[in-house]
Amino acid sequence: METVSSTISNTASTAEVNATLIAKIDSIESVMLTAHPRLPYLMREIHKILADDPAVVTLLSEEQIGEIVKGLAAHTNVELAASTIKKTTKKPLKSITVDDL
Repeated sequence: METVSSTISNTASTAEVNATLIAKIDSIESVMLTAHPRLPYLMREIHKILADDPAVVTLLSEEQIGEIVKGLAAHTNVELAASTIKKTTKKPLKSITVDDL
């Protein structure tokens, strides 16, 4: 059975982990802009934090998650494909024939 003190300790450690993660995310952009060789290590540290406590991701904003993705793309030297939405033309139901099916 979990005690109140361990719950408080877990909450405090989650807050500390979240603060550490946010500090690392904030440094991604500056490391990428300066082409600093620390990027692979920074991405590894972020990966370790997220692997140890996956629930921390739910506390991140979309912008922070986007920074992680940008850092991963820069680190692995890949270009992420943008999604495209293809518009479909709808034929009125009255004009559909058996040949269309």
